[in-house]
Amino acid sequence: VFYQIRTFQQIKLSSAVNVKTKATLYIEIQARLHKMTFTLFRVQYL
Repeated sequence: VFYQIRTFQQIKLSSAVNVKTKATLYIEIQARLHKMTFTLFRVQYL
């Protein structure tokens, strides 16, 4: 039973890390897209 609880905690921990990684990646991609759009906008209107 203790072993099962431990594995469950590990699974919960790894899924939390996975969610955090996905969120970080999403934010990074959004920031990159925003930067690209901003650069294009600047080039267009200069």
